[in-house]
Amino acid sequence: MTKLHPLLAVAVAAALSFFFLSCGAAAADTVADSCEAIRDFVDVSFCASRLRSVPGAAAADRHGHLLMAADLAAASGASARDAAAALARRVAGDDQAARLREDALEACGMLYGAASVPALRLMRGYAAARSWAAARALLPLTGQAGIGCDAALGGSPAATAGGGEMAAANREFDQLSTMATALLNKLLGSPERATSTTMAASTLMLSFLLASAAAVCAGAAGVTNTTVLDTVCSFLGGYYVTPELCTSVLCHDPSSPCRAARDGPAVAALAARLAAANVTAARDSVAAAAAAAASTPDAETKAGLRACLQLYTGAAAALEWAAGSVAAGRLAGAREVLQAAQYVSAGCDGMVAGEAMPKENGGFDTMVIVAHAVVASLSTAY
Repeated sequence: MTKLHPLLAVAVAAALSFFFLSCGAAAADTVADSCEAIRDFVDVSFCASRLRSVPGAAAADRHGHLLMAADLAAASGASARDAAAALARRVAGDDQAARLREDALEACGMLYGAASVPALRLMRGYAAARSWAAARALLPLTGQAGIGCDAALGGSPAATAGGGEMAAANREFDQLSTMATALLNKLLGSPERATSTTMAASTLMLSFLLASAAAVCAGAAGVTNTTVLDTVCSFLGGYYVTPELCTSVLCHDPSSPCRAARDGPAVAALAARLAAANVTAARDSVAAAAAAAASTPDAETKAGLRACLQLYTGAAAALEWAAGSVAAGRLAGAREVLQAAQYVSAGCDGMVAGEAMPKENGGFDTMVIVAHAVVASLSTAY
């Protein structure tokens, strides 16, 4: 029997090992594994077909699939943004129904172009660098466009003029953004996030109940001179906004004629106008902070402030548009734009830690929550 040279035997053994390992790797279906892991959130066949459309998906791990899903969602959102803009031009007209259709579709474009698509691209960058806290902080903003666009279209006659086309685009985007969210949470595990969210909601509810009790006591003590603004502010409990918070935010400037608002739409216009002014101030503060940080060696803070500025730049344009729509009596689209803007502050907090973030970021958070509550509460009443 012929004996192999020891070196040759080692080489043969190595080759056989590589062969069997390669066969095992080829047999493993990583796409199916990733999609099966998130089957509670996304249709498995949809997930697999979309991931397999990306070159290299078969050899990628779950982290790679997350990045691919984020890219797919961002591309889908950009297409939906362009579709909304084209449809808005197509349905434009001078009558009220046409203006409502155009307004709803413009809101869709804002939600995609100024909120979810930039947030997805930023989230993808942070996830690629495994900066998980920052990536996760952006998740609430990444999925707002599809949901918000559907809601805006539902509040206008747009369903009969382009709404069906947008519904399909929204559905595709929703599924892809949900894929990215689910894969990120599956990589990290979500119990901590769920617990913190529950605790935050409980804190908000407790604050609301205490403040409501204080308001009842004040009413029993004989507080009078109720204005339209007071009446609107008293019906925002479903949004966890107390009457005291609402009036203090809307009447922050003592010289403001806030209590002279003649009706609910005038209060909504005031709230939207203040939100637009507030987001502009926050954007300018973040821009100043980013410029000041340019000469520091802290690369993470510099990158975070630049990313935050990108979110605020988009939000400023969107809320200026929303203020104009509310002033014209068109609330449905503006309501959804304000809803999405609520997540900008938290996204920036996740990307920039501590005192590096200007205090105006927190101030905008409060302002936009109140403004959204006011507009949302009135969007079905007028």
